[in-house]
Amino acid sequence: MVVNSALAFLLVFRLNRCAMRFWEARGYWGNVTHITRNLVSGILMYCGHSQQNRDMAIRWSATFCVAAMHFIRSEHDYNPDELFGILTPDQISKMQDADHAPLYAASMIRHYLQRAFKIDSSTPPQLAHAYAIQMNTLEQYVSQLISQVSGMEKIRSTPLPIAYVTHLRSLLFLYCLLLPYVWVKDWGWATVPLVAFTAFALFGIEGVSSEVEIPFDRRRPNHLALDAYCLIMLNSVQGLVVHDANLDMQGHEFEETVHKDVEEGIVEA
Repeated sequence: MVVNSALAFLLVFRLNRCAMRFWEARGYWGNVTHITRNLVSGILMYCGHSQQNRDMAIRWSATFCVAAMHFIRSEHDYNPDELFGILTPDQISKMQDADHAPLYAASMIRHYLQRAFKIDSSTPPQLAHAYAIQMNTLEQYVSQLISQVSGMEKIRSTPLPIAYVTHLRSLLFLYCLLLPYVWVKDWGWATVPLVAFTAFALFGIEGVSSEVEIPFDRRRPNHLALDAYCLIMLNSVQGLVVHDANLDMQGHEFEETVHKDVEEGIVEA
């Protein structure tokens, strides 16, 4: 009974910790998604006065998720099609050569935001104050993106202690090995299917724990679908840009209509 209770506690604890790691990793990616959406929305709202820097900041914001995916998977070779139309081959190459690709992408976002909100001696005080507030708002989003990647790094680099896992597996193996000798006197030939079912259940729990313990390894069948998450973010960025362009066009059409109506009214008068 003591052995049964101890083994059950160890297995449940291991599965619980691994499941928490899995869902924590998924939560970080969910945060990257909505932070990226907020960041791009803010760039579109505040950076209309500097369209070239605005567009480059949005490009690097979309790139951040792809850079984070490859970095957290310890992959250094990018598929050129992933960022086709977003970055140039030279920009992709420079990011690949960086020691920390997500930090490199974040620094590029900051670079173009700083250029968009450049303040010098000729900037009016009121405008400089507005630029500082807007820059601070967008900087918070960039900092939050970096925090999410740091959290995923913690999960990747800190598995459960090997001593704990080794001890649990050794105890589990010995338990299943000795179980037939304990049950055979009471169950006879029924011991065979009972032991087989018990071993299947216990080793199954251990197998599930091993699968969800490493959520970023694409070689495992139960890894997080990071490619799909990145595609969702890229589609979101594209949708935000298209929607902003449509609103801008509608605004110009409305202004032209009002201007035309005013001119016609003046002519009639």
